[in-house]
Amino acid sequence: MEKKKFDRLMESANQALEHAKGESMQSKYLGDEEFEKQFEEATKRGEETMRTQPRAVAVRYDRKQKRVVIELSNDCVFIFPPGLVEGLAGKSTQELSVVRILGAGFTLEWSALDEHYSVVGLMQGLLGTTT
Repeated sequence: MEKKKFDRLMESANQALEHAKGESMQSKYLGDEEFEKQFEEATKRGEETMRTQPRAVAVRYDRKQKRVVIELSNDCVFIFPPGLVEGLAGKSTQELSVVRILGAGFTLEWSALDEHYSVVGLMQGLLGTTT
């Protein structure tokens, strides 16, 4: 999105929020200099994340091994049994086989199951609320 369009969109959203709150709109806006500073800092953080955090480059369900196989951007492979993951446990082979990578590779989606998981979260063992 172009910066000018982004600025207009943010201004409109801020105006709507301020109107709803009944507060002065002037007190909540960032100046151009502060916006540019924060934008640059956020961009640097995003670039660092892209360089350092493992991302999925391929994902599949291995029917023979009954495992989800994630190939990562750092040339490693992460494999896990779906039975350990809340939302995937007990699902059919067909349901587990329809998986895709979202965006830059930080998230996996099983759209038919309405399930989304962070790649790093899965690697850290964050497998749901009941485990």
